[in-house]
Amino acid sequence: NYSPKKKSYTTENTLWDDLGITPRQVVDWLCMVGKDNTPCLPGVGPKKASALLAEYGDFRSIYDNRENTKHNEAIKEFLDSSKYEIARDLHRLHQNLVINW
Repeated sequence: NYSPKKKSYTTENTLWDDLGITPRQVVDWLCMVGKDNTPCLPGVGPKKASALLAEYGDFRSIYDNRENTKHNEAIKEFLDSSKYEIARDLHRLHQNLVINW
């Protein structure tokens, strides 16, 4: 991912330094934080999303351990309402799309 503002590419190291997450956690992080008017997890910003992913690894594990967080109800509603699945689908790159040139 290239940032014109920083004039640099995001690497595994810069991702870790900037957000404290790994490349495998990016989609879950985006799902929780929201971007470009996609569904997001209410009450969870970038720092909290990074902290939850650092502790639990991925959103499904966060969901399984939601009772240990102060966002229990919001996490449950986010998954149960399908907003997580919608956000995940919007943030993933679909490589199987047919493009007719």
